[in-house]
Amino acid sequence: MVRELNESDLPQLLALLRQLDQHPEYRTIAPESRSLDELRLELFDNPSYEAKPLVLVRNGVTCAYANLCSHHGEAFLEGPLLAEGVSPHEAEPLLAAIIELARSKYHYLDAFVGEANYRAQEALRLVGFEPFRTTYLYELPRQHQLPLTLHPGVRLELATEIELGTYRDLYRDTSDHWATRLAWDDEELLTRFDDPNVQLILAYLGSELVGHLELEFVPEEGLAEVAYFGVLPQARGQGVGRALLTRGLREAFADPAVELVMARAYDDERAACHALERLGFRLSHAVTALTLELT
Repeated sequence: MVRELNESDLPQLLALLRQLDQHPEYRTIAPESRSLDELRLELFDNPSYEAKPLVLVRNGVTCAYANLCSHHGEAFLEGPLLAEGVSPHEAEPLLAAIIELARSKYHYLDAFVGEANYRAQEALRLVGFEPFRTTYLYELPRQHQLPLTLHPGVRLELATEIELGTYRDLYRDTSDHWATRLAWDDEELLTRFDDPNVQLILAYLGSELVGHLELEFVPEEGLAEVAYFGVLPQARGQGVGRALLTRGLREAFADPAVELVMARAYDDERAACHALERLGFRLSHAVTALTLELT
């Protein structure tokens, strides 16, 4: 039986979340809370939360969870979280119900699950989702020895401001995939770059702006993340990417609270993967994105 999540389901949902924590191969987007009170607040008592959580109940036990969420007007799936022994076919009614909720409001529904989460991926495929991209997540701890030299032809600048049209052009032209920031208005971009926990590093060859790296600090978690990192196609192969990454690492580890730097690259960005690996980053895990057209 598929129905809406209610408060009596929270202990069994918490058990699913703890199973997720114990088995990295089950990785998927999921609620962040790990206590009953926090889950109740996150899923029921947050007035700005527009999600629609559903559960699959089998023999009186809540054995699967999925949730329709949105961000900047785009729909995405939280889950599916599947208990041990729940097959992809058994999860079909749960996902079909989520799809019907999404169909009245959205054109697409996306899901993001671990590359090794085979049951969840199969369940999503059974209801029509198709994989379109895998993202590789890399990590580098503080104790790693950083390179001592940068490419001499590359000039780097820690931006205090950037003309927004110039930023949008650079963002668009350094990747075939990035689109999120192009939908942001000027106020959203200005708010992002006014954030003291965000640094934007620009790279130049001569006077030409050819690359950028956006570094986001999460001091309470002891980490910094390379949120975006890209070089214009005509400037690749000249050491720009390595120079940007090295400067990003130096800026990150200049903060004594940062013990780990994270970065990501897509499956068709092998040059970015190689650049990260040459600097000592190690692959943590991979996430497969799947999408379903609803119209």
